[in-house]
Amino acid sequence: MSFLAFPAWAALTPGIYEGLLDTGHGGPQGLFRLVVSQKAGAWEGVLAAVAKPDAPPPMTIPLVVDGRLLSLSLPSKAGALTCKARIAKDALAPVETTPACRLSMVTVAPQSRASGLSGAWRAADGRIFAVATLADWDNPLWVDYNSGRWNHLFDRGDELQGGSGFVDPRSPYLSLKPGRDGSWTLKSEGRRRVALQRVTFREEPIAWTNAGIELRGTLILPEGEGPFPAVVLTQMSAPAARDGYRLNAYFFAHHGIASLIYDRRGLGESGGKEASAGMRDLADDAVAGAHALQARADIRRNRVGVWGHSQGGWIAPIAAARSKDIAFVIAQSAPAVTAAEQEIFRVENVARSAGLSDADIAEAVDYEKRLMEWVRSGQGRAEILALSRHSVDKPWASFVELRDDLPEKPSERAQTFWYFDPVPDFRTISVPVLGLFGEKDSFVPVARSVPIFREALAAGGAPQEIHVFPSTAHGLWTGPDDSLSGLLRSRGFHPDYWSTMGRWLKATAATK
Repeated sequence: MSFLAFPAWAALTPGIYEGLLDTGHGGPQGLFRLVVSQKAGAWEGVLAAVAKPDAPPPMTIPLVVDGRLLSLSLPSKAGALTCKARIAKDALAPVETTPACRLSMVTVAPQSRASGLSGAWRAADGRIFAVATLADWDNPLWVDYNSGRWNHLFDRGDELQGGSGFVDPRSPYLSLKPGRDGSWTLKSEGRRRVALQRVTFREEPIAWTNAGIELRGTLILPEGEGPFPAVVLTQMSAPAARDGYRLNAYFFAHHGIASLIYDRRGLGESGGKEASAGMRDLADDAVAGAHALQARADIRRNRVGVWGHSQGGWIAPIAAARSKDIAFVIAQSAPAVTAAEQEIFRVENVARSAGLSDADIAEAVDYEKRLMEWVRSGQGRAEILALSRHSVDKPWASFVELRDDLPEKPSERAQTFWYFDPVPDFRTISVPVLGLFGEKDSFVPVARSVPIFREALAAGGAPQEIHVFPSTAHGLWTGPDDSLSGLLRSRGFHPDYWSTMGRWLKATAATK
C-alpha cells in the first residue's frame, strides 16, 4: 500500500485514474474519474464525475505534460481554471502551491469490485463494518462502525484500498484482499490483517397503506430468533429510495433491532406525491409502518421506535407525538425551528463556507428572506421576480431557488410546510429521545434548536439525552467546516457517533 503516499515521481502512463478533484465553489468538486490516453503524441483525458446522478456529461480535455507536472484546464464560474498535479507512479499528486485546485488520484481497474461487498461484515476480532451507499452518495462506501472511519474503495487490481479521507486516496488507511474462496481479509492502519465474514441479515419486502397511499419497503431482521425490537427509518429531504438507509439499518440489526427502510411517498415503489404532503403526513406514513410491524409475530409490539436525520429529525419526533405506539425516538440534526428559518440559516452558512464575500452573503440572505416572506404573506412577488432574473450569474445563485415563475399567490401547502412549527408536537412526547447534533452544522441552527428541543421535550416529560459533537457537520461527519470540500476530505463520522447510539439503545427500552 505504499503507493498511496505517492512516493516516487514517474512518467505519465495511459490508464484510468480516480480520486479527489476539488476546484472550490463554481468548479468541479467531488469524486472524479480521468481516463488518460495518448494520441499522435498528444495527451488527452476524459473527465467524469462519479456517484453524482445530476453530474454534467463527461468532457474531453487536452492534458499538458511538462516533465513531472500535469496541467489541465477546467471550466468554472470564474472562467477557465488551470489545475496542476505532480505525476507519481500510478498516481497524480496535488501541488500544494496551487490550493485553488486539488487533484489527488490513483490508477484503478475499469470495473470496481466494491459493489460486490455491499452488506455487513464482521472481523475475526469482533469489529463490525458495512459497505453501503448513503442517501446522497451513490457509490458503495466502506464504513467502520467502531471508529466512524469511512472510505471510498479504490480497486487497485489485487486489492481494494482506501486513503486518508472520504475520496482522497493518499496516505494509506485500509486494504481489502480477496481470497480464493470468495472471502476477504482486512488490513487497517495500525492493525494486523484479519479475516472478514459476511453477516447475513434476513430481509423481507413489506407494504402498508396510509390514508389510501400504498408504501413499500424492506424489513431487515437481525440474526437469531425473534421477537425483536424494531425501528422505522424516516427520510431526509434528499430524493433517495430505501437502499440509501441500509448503512443505518445494518447498524441496528447488529444491535438486535429490526429495521424498516422504505421508499418515501412518490419515490421508488411507493405511491402518492411527496410534494403535496406536510410534515404530519410524512410522520403518519412512519406511524402506519410501525403499526404494520407491530402486527408481526417476530416484532415486539411495545418496542417499535423511529429514527430520522435532518428532515427526518423533524418527522421522527412528530411520529412519536402522533402515536402512543412509538416506543423511542432517535433524532439526528433535527431542526426545532420552522423550515423557513432553517432555510435562511442554511443559505447564509453554506455561502460563508464557500468563501463568498460578506456582500454576496448579504445578497443571498436578503433574497431568501424575501422569498420566505412571500410564502408567508404573499407580498413582494414583483421584487422577487426581478431579483431572480438579474441574479442568475451571482456567485450565490446555486445556493437559493431563483424563481422567475412564482404564482400569483403562495399555495396553502407551501405555507403549511415552510411555516410548520414542530414545537407543539415535540411538547407532547413522553418516550425516550436521543438527539444527536453537529457543532459545525451549516443547515440547521444547532445553537438555537438544541435549547428549544430540550425545553419542549421536558414539557412532555420525555427522558432525553442530547449530544452536540464538536467539529462535526450536518451529516455528523467530522471536519473544519460543513462544506463539500470538508466532506470530500473528512475521515468519517464523529468517533463517538455510532458508539453513543449503540450505548443508548442498550440502556433504553429499545432493547429491554
